[in-house]
Amino acid sequence: MKTSGDCGRAALAGALGISYDEASKYLPGQESRTKADLRDSMIHHKVALYHMRVASRIVTYEDIIAEKCAIGRTCILVHSPTAPTLGQHWVNFGGRDTFGNIILWWNSPKEPVRTVPVEIFYSYYHDGSFNHAHECGAGSIRKPSWWERLWFWATVKI
Repeated sequence: MKTSGDCGRAALAGALGISYDEASKYLPGQESRTKADLRDSMIHHKVALYHMRVASRIVTYEDIIAEKCAIGRTCILVHSPTAPTLGQHWVNFGGRDTFGNIILWWNSPKEPVRTVPVEIFYSYYHDGSFNHAHECGAGSIRKPSWWERLWFWATVKI
């Protein structure tokens, strides 16, 4: 992460094994924290993956807990317990440790990895809107609908 609002770029770059700068080409306009929240939604990830011609699939909470998604290649939108809808952060799934805790690659210089119990992860995932995770490199190339393309275009132009 280079700014406080570009966690989506860092998560997508990590999931795809590409550079931050390469991810920036497909997720534009995250330099401003105020605008980054509008420009870093699950729709933006879907559009970016479509333009990169990368297959992806939606992953559920149950898939994550059961480790039925790829370590490193799964992007998860987590929510702050204190501000669940506004305090969102993209992370990468890092698997589970020997105690059953969830390992999250936080992608932050101050805290690159966070390990949390399943109960805390449940709150991270479910306490805000939207609840979303996707695995890169699996499934199919998901074409964005007309309204998803419109949302992407409108939020990038703001």
